[in-house]
Amino acid sequence: MDKTEAALIVNLVEKIASRGSALEEGRIDEANLLFDQMASLSRTLLAMCNSVPTVILPYLESQNPHVLKWFAFLALEFEPAAGERVLEELAAEFI
Repeated sequence: MDKTEAALIVNLVEKIASRGSALEEGRIDEANLLFDQMASLSRTLLAMCNSVPTVILPYLESQNPHVLKWFAFLALEFEPAAGERVLEELAAEFI
């Protein structure tokens, strides 16, 4: 991963965490804006990164549930079993 990809990942993780906080605090307009930014950053990441699975998979162990969910969703494209496992574990917490 080059410096540009690393900076993109850091920015994406920060946006995800900020959106999670905004949702938890009821700041819906801010959360929606952050979602749009997250989607844009994710599209850029997927388009430019040569090693997407390698970049995404470590975040499937994140302690931040918002980061975990977003990267599990992204993983469905390249590592479906890994993404599904995480999403199923998260879903089981709500049953």
